[in-house]
Amino acid sequence: MPERQPIPAIEDEFSDASLGDPRRTQRLVTVAAGLAQRPSGSFPEAAESDAALEGTYRLLNNEAVKAEAIFAVHQRRSRQRAQAHEQVLVVHDTTTFTFEGEPRKGLGPILHKHGARGFFAHVALLVSPQRQPLGVIGYEHFCRTQQSKSKRSRKTRMADPENENKRWWNLVHKTQQQLPHGPRALHVMDREADSYALLAQLQEHQYSFVIRLCSDRVLAPVDGDTEEPLRLSQWMASLEHVAERDVQLQKRASKLPKTRKIHPPRKDRKARLLISAASVQIQRPARLHQDAPQTLSLNVVRVYEPDPPANEDPVQWTLLTSEPIETAADVERIVDAYRCRWVIEEYFKALKTGCAFEKRQLESLDALLRALAIFIPIAWRLLLLRSMAHQQPDTPADFALTKGQLAILCTRPKHPLAPNATVAQALLAIAALGGHIKNNGAPGWQTLGRGFEKLLWMELGWAAAQPQTSDQS
Repeated sequence: MPERQPIPAIEDEFSDASLGDPRRTQRLVTVAAGLAQRPSGSFPEAAESDAALEGTYRLLNNEAVKAEAIFAVHQRRSRQRAQAHEQVLVVHDTTTFTFEGEPRKGLGPILHKHGARGFFAHVALLVSPQRQPLGVIGYEHFCRTQQSKSKRSRKTRMADPENENKRWWNLVHKTQQQLPHGPRALHVMDREADSYALLAQLQEHQYSFVIRLCSDRVLAPVDGDTEEPLRLSQWMASLEHVAERDVQLQKRASKLPKTRKIHPPRKDRKARLLISAASVQIQRPARLHQDAPQTLSLNVVRVYEPDPPANEDPVQWTLLTSEPIETAADVERIVDAYRCRWVIEEYFKALKTGCAFEKRQLESLDALLRALAIFIPIAWRLLLLRSMAHQQPDTPADFALTKGQLAILCTRPKHPLAPNATVAQALLAIAALGGHIKNNGAPGWQTLGRGFEKLLWMELGWAAAQPQTSDQS
């Protein structure tokens, strides 16, 4: 296992940005540092003065500053962090950013929210085998137009180079180009990426993947077989399991009617899961272009709950993969890789709740994209702090916090932090500043955001009282 490294200063994710003028780079570092101190605060709250606020808006609205250039440093740092591992998971997913209030130039409709406008971000997050986030290796954005799908034929949509469904392949391929001689990349995707065309491209380029099945596939007929084609789900249900696990399922609240079928509400409970695996050949869908291969040979892993409680939907995943399934350990590694997909869900929460990105009062898509490029590393750092507390709770607190922050937490009137505290204990102490009660379970992003904001304000006062100390890191 790679040696644990301290969480880097946020300035390191921006200091080498090439923005055409050193003064812009310095302004970027200053803006990012201020936002990192108050990630959920507004731009005026994060700025130290009216001049600093004006500089923030000038940077974000400057057409000569490209979001790609802002992001490039974090991308490079993420790639460097990945070099410490023989294999990394590249977790892909799409999130929606919705902006209320006055219309913003360049935004498009968000179809599931009547009248709402915003844009979509498709993100590839590097995750270590120990489920620690290493950074964002790539992302794309897209907006939808007013024209509904029914206005365009499927053939026209598929031929469109701007078709949003192509984002999965585009980002996989770009990620591989970012890691040409680095660690082996295993691409992990949820049901929306279940596409025969995508699977064919991944196989053609020999890219490694784990993708959750969405549509039940038709198996390729055996030579001479004239019976009705067999469905994958029918065949997998007949297989014996090769491994089993007891897992604790978290409570899931009811969602919108559109997503309730996919993610039904449930109570928290302990579930016994069985795991089976097999190699199969799936048939090309009839509607797909003839250029695609007629069949694909894949490995399939099925995770299912044989005895769910009454009135509860059973847990069930079917995973399509390029990974070997020769042993039970192989199969369990595939399941663990897919479970890492939830790290990106937490990352999106860090962006939306921890950094309050959807509350940013900027007037155009271009300005919002520049702001997103700044918040991408800030949200990663917030997620890394919490992940370290969960995954490596015995890590010394000084790996994650400055000397000033630790000094403040160690001198709190109630429940002071011990000098040799761990990062998990420090995280709870920060959450307590935000109003978290220990008996209420793990702190959420809003509570952590409030606590971290208070700690940073307290650190400013502590630093002012330490005139001889020039380095608080």
